[in-house]
Amino acid sequence: DFVSFDLAMANQTLDDVAYLDSDGDGVREYSDGSPLHYRFMIGDDAVSARVGEVIQTGLSQAGISTELQPVDYSTQLNKAFYEYDFDLNYWYWGMDPDPDFAGVIFLCDQIWWWNDSGYCDEEYDAFYYASRAAVDHQERVDAVWAMQEKIYNDRPWIPLLYRTIIQ
Repeated sequence: DFVSFDLAMANQTLDDVAYLDSDGDGVREYSDGSPLHYRFMIGDDAVSARVGEVIQTGLSQAGISTELQPVDYSTQLNKAFYEYDFDLNYWYWGMDPDPDFAGVIFLCDQIWWWNDSGYCDEEYDAFYYASRAAVDHQERVDAVWAMQEKIYNDRPWIPLLYRTIIQ
């Protein structure tokens, strides 16, 4: 299923878990009263700036405050992979036609290396290693689909757009 932008659902979900705007300033708060405010790291290019603005607007409509922090690629790479110094991060990856690399980037043992989200799930890892060990084509396809479904449902990343890249 496609995940659509549903502001009413977002607001209801946040209300249901008691992230309320108790002081009426347009920003919801945690239970300790501190605002839902996040540092939102984006690239320093025009596409990232525009995507960041669109996301920032949507989050604001749900009572979530963000501060856009445009950075160069090297800084973004360091903050995302080695320092984990961000709250939200928008960037894009280029993937190989074979799904192996796309699978590696969510493995537990790739945290501090390829895994920039910090996602770690033993069931996902088992699907990945099953895909690597599969000799039968359909067995590998099934394992890759299971990996994709797990990532889709757990959402360590939320794909926003797909760039057309011919490999």
